[in-house]
Amino acid sequence: MKIKKSNMKIFILFTYIISIIVICTVINFMPRILAKPITSSISVSDIPKSNQANAYFEIFKDLCQSESESFRNGKKYLALDLSYVIYDDASNLTALFLDYCDKNGHTLLMETSEELRKKGYINQNPSFINGFLISFYDREINDDSRLVIGGSIWVGGTAAYFAQYTIELIDGEWKITDKNNIGMA
Repeated sequence: MKIKKSNMKIFILFTYIISIIVICTVINFMPRILAKPITSSISVSDIPKSNQANAYFEIFKDLCQSESESFRNGKKYLALDLSYVIYDDASNLTALFLDYCDKNGHTLLMETSEELRKKGYINQNPSFINGFLISFYDREINDDSRLVIGGSIWVGGTAAYFAQYTIELIDGEWKITDKNNIGMA
């Protein structure tokens, strides 16, 4: 069977277009394909207010109040980087953030910025595609009732906020007693 040259050109063009569509679709859905669902069997109501996880969560709430709602609104992903945190029981912290995400329409990712970049969530600009990154940096863990923790919220190169917090356990609850605004981009 003999194929006409014009039909061959149409076939090659059609194959090329389909290939481009498939590649674009895979690139668009890649972060969703790579995302591992995070779950917790812990109920937020079972976490005592004195638990150290609440100290980090109080800092998170303050970071969110310090920045424009546009940092978070409409974003699908909330990434939590705990790589600089000494706190060794992430299960309660994960439960608090999962509860927040469920109530605010976010998907929780437990990743560092480098891991997010490798998986395609952060592009070359750099900016976090459809999400925001929360990071904590333990500075001083003197005892079980006073912590100094750095916190940041980051969306992109020119959309970030950093602060250092002193947070103390007062009357069974974690309260921010000092805050130094370190920077804003």
